[in-house]
Amino acid sequence: MAGQKRDTKFDDRLPDIGKRLLAVREHAGLSQDDMARCLGFSRRQWTSWEYGQVTPSLWVLLELMEKLQIEPAWVIDGPGLIPVLRSTDGGAARIGRLRKGVQRTVRDLGLEIPDGFVHQLAMIIFNNPVEKDGKRQVHEMLRQLAIGKDG
Repeated sequence: MAGQKRDTKFDDRLPDIGKRLLAVREHAGLSQDDMARCLGFSRRQWTSWEYGQVTPSLWVLLELMEKLQIEPAWVIDGPGLIPVLRSTDGGAARIGRLRKGVQRTVRDLGLEIPDGFVHQLAMIIFNNPVEKDGKRQVHEMLRQLAIGKDG
């Protein structure tokens, strides 16, 4: 890695950062080429970060935040491998809208589900980098519950 100095402070974190970058890419449903292109970097740069070979720069974290709403602190420290989305001022309002959407789906399917569970389902959608995939996942879970209820 000629010309590129590694930040030894983060060397022990590189494998975990790489795993989280892989998780972000997989949740976004992108290939390494597409992810690199989306963020404005080369595939070679992206793979060096994803494989934990090089410390990603601040610019990578900013691009992830801007383009995919990924919380930069999560990329660096975790926890876990489910991407954490950056909260915005509209986060509470968006969660409220998502809850109403889940409640509407629950009602349309003839289900009775506690509010706490509805909130958890809304949070699945909220924390999914690709919102339509989260909605699809929640709808399918609810549909399976409705089928089980009728069967």
